[in-house]
Amino acid sequence: MTHEDKEKIRWIVKNLDPIIKWKRERDIWRKMLQKNPDELWVRYIIGQFCVTRGIRNWENLKKCKDNWLTFHRKMRLGVLIEQSDVSNYILGVFEEFKPTIYWKKIAKKIANFVQKPNIVKNGKLILFDNLEGLNENQKREKLLERTRGFFNMKSVSDLMIEVGMAKDLIAFDTRIVGFLVDYLLEPGTLSAKEDNGSKLIGKVQSSPMLYKKMEQELRKVCKEIRIPLSKLDRIIFNSYDIPVIQYILEKDGYIKS
Repeated sequence: MTHEDKEKIRWIVKNLDPIIKWKRERDIWRKMLQKNPDELWVRYIIGQFCVTRGIRNWENLKKCKDNWLTFHRKMRLGVLIEQSDVSNYILGVFEEFKPTIYWKKIAKKIANFVQKPNIVKNGKLILFDNLEGLNENQKREKLLERTRGFFNMKSVSDLMIEVGMAKDLIAFDTRIVGFLVDYLLEPGTLSAKEDNGSKLIGKVQSSPMLYKKMEQELRKVCKEIRIPLSKLDRIIFNSYDIPVIQYILEKDGYIKS
């Protein structure tokens, strides 16, 4: 990553951090697990399934208070495990609320997820058990192992950031990779410019080695500008779909209009 790239990131953070104001309480998942495990399960774990191919449906559902509360009640873990046919039950709920554009496929995956003995045991969520003493990368590897076939590195990283389990990881989703393609990567890098970054997204998410290499480059930059990598992730994620990043960089001469 060039000095110019680092300056772009520094300038974006300086301008957008006061506006985005993203903050996540460290290890908030512990409090939720003790006091409100249904919120942890529905908002963050079910949510992670639902945003796999886009966030619009999920965000729209959360904005409608009545629909969200009903969906939340119907998708609680205790309700799911009481069903004689979990898959058909979730399909019915998803057909009603459409929390994701791929609701049929995702509903079946969640039904299988609920029945994994290293995820749910005796009616309780045990996904986060026995992670004490591990650093963030080790926790991610452990969670990847437990959720194999359901979550990739991007999904696990996103989950960890959202529940306050990680400050030094990044979730390479469409927006983050899109930002790299649009403002940092040289034309032709990994064929990124050929299709607006979709090839690069696939390569990053399917290659742990490439994922960690790119993550480490951004981690170094964040260390220099003294912000957590997870904060950079959320700043870009929450501002990429509006033209504010382009405006900031053009206004101050970092890119040409």
